[in-house]
Amino acid sequence: MKTILRVFNIVIMALSVLATVFLFSGPTLSLYSNISVSVTDLAKLVPETDYTKDIDIVKMLGTDTIHLPLSFTLTPTGTREIMDGNRDTFNNNVIANNIDDISTTLEEPISLITEFTVRGIVKSTIREQIRQQVQDALDAYAIGGDAEDTMEEVGMDDQYFEDFSITLYNTLNSDEATVDTASLVLYDQVEDALAKAESTGMVDTSAYGEDAKQEIRDNFINILNQIGLVNEDGTIIKISLVVYVYLSQFLKEQLSGKVEESELVQKSEESKQDYSRRLLKLMVYSIIPDVFYQILGYVATALYIGLYVFAAIWMFLFVWTLIKTLTSKPWTFFGPLFYLAGILQLVLGLGITILGKFVLPQADLSKLNIFITSVVMAPRSYALLSSIIFVVMVVLAIVYGFFKRRVKKEVKAEKGKEE
Repeated sequence: MKTILRVFNIVIMALSVLATVFLFSGPTLSLYSNISVSVTDLAKLVPETDYTKDIDIVKMLGTDTIHLPLSFTLTPTGTREIMDGNRDTFNNNVIANNIDDISTTLEEPISLITEFTVRGIVKSTIREQIRQQVQDALDAYAIGGDAEDTMEEVGMDDQYFEDFSITLYNTLNSDEATVDTASLVLYDQVEDALAKAESTGMVDTSAYGEDAKQEIRDNFINILNQIGLVNEDGTIIKISLVVYVYLSQFLKEQLSGKVEESELVQKSEESKQDYSRRLLKLMVYSIIPDVFYQILGYVATALYIGLYVFAAIWMFLFVWTLIKTLTSKPWTFFGPLFYLAGILQLVLGLGITILGKFVLPQADLSKLNIFITSVVMAPRSYALLSSIIFVVMVVLAIVYGFFKRRVKKEVKAEKGKEE
């Protein structure tokens, strides 16, 4: 029986060493989360016009949700630094490292939304301007008629306007585009359409002149201003950069009153992208409540102190078991301190993981007034694997206890015979 007990002791020592190694082999605390963002809410970042309200962004993107990654890893040193719950320390060491990833993931769908929206606006603008000019030409011919019928008759179908919209879109998205260069392209497209309509012999385009062009230009500028594409000097903001303009404007409105107004102003050396990312960082900081940092400080303190306490207890179990294995009374002793430490490891290991996976995702985020719809978290601490070993050790201790009692009886019997 003593041999069996010594074999168990070897297993116990091996598990103790393994648990200790696991405590120090991985990060003290890591978090991998997935934040779901509503596409419908993101689409609201693009200013609404008569041409945008009917655009189905969810259908265009093929999804109603965008997922953003958020993760961090803390070493023992990093854990010690945030033990006091200092907001700035945690933000600088943890959150700031995620901003670029969040921005990149967030900017892509907004960019697609912007592109689809602007292309839709351009197409609608061309169609409307051509329809209006064709109708005016029909009215000038004095026999009446419907512009849509005439346009359909000469082949001005959806593909026709799609081709025209690509040309105008590319002009708007070119370097150093201006209202004037874009207007010239629009004039050419309207004139081409009027020439096709005139070929039917039922329209009079003689009334189309400078006044009509000025009206087209004014309407076009008004639409571009509504969606924020025009700078004060008349140049066009490159569409690939508009995503940062929309995102910055949204974040600026959300942050108004929450941070110093001077922080909401774009700095002279900041690009549009850098400006939007700085505001995003401020936004993330602002939605994290103070209690989060306080709780984080307590958790960090417990994790840091616990790391060495748990390791000491596992090593004590190893040394004690090793010594007892070499004696005539080879049964080891777990004791209440071991079980207390084991329960704490369960809380910091399995407990934190379960809390992040099953409890936090149920939180109601609607009151935060942000476009985040849900959060899925997968926190991991150094105690996760050692807590699993503790569970195994508890089962082992039950079996061990059975053999331990039998060995004790044998030793007692042997002692009695000797006496």
